[in-house]
Amino acid sequence: MICSDDRHSNDLRDEGHMDHALRLLLAGGIAPVDAFRIASLNPSQWFDMRGVGAVAPGRRAEFIVFSSFEDFRAEKVYKSGRLVAENGRLLEDFTVKPIPIRDSVNLKWLSAEDFAIPDKACPIRIIEAKAGSIITGSGLEYPKVEKGLCVADTGR
Repeated sequence: MICSDDRHSNDLRDEGHMDHALRLLLAGGIAPVDAFRIASLNPSQWFDMRGVGAVAPGRRAEFIVFSSFEDFRAEKVYKSGRLVAENGRLLEDFTVKPIPIRDSVNLKWLSAEDFAIPDKACPIRIIEAKAGSIITGSGLEYPKVEKGLCVADTGR
């Protein structure tokens, strides 16, 4: 399977998502039939999504038509056997069915004091940001403390 996380919106726009991952697989020497299996059939089997993942009897015909293994630009998109997009344009409107969610999260009104973190004089887990990268690390650091409370330290 292919896994992707934390793609910046500009990268999604400029490079794509699964199509970008497929291009990387092919550039790494993976045969096209194996790359497409990794991206489609394998996840459908792993997540027990019996109706998708392959073009076969008994499955929903959901697939993309493109003319080159180098580009992967969707020329046609089929959903449930119907052509729904062509050359970057939707051919039909999609309806979004509202999902009624009411009274599912019931919290008291929160104040600044509810977010206060008392200092325990010990290191805390941190996320290490790397300049110019979406890849992060983790570490332990002593927090900045003011008036007995841990506070944000944007200078580090």
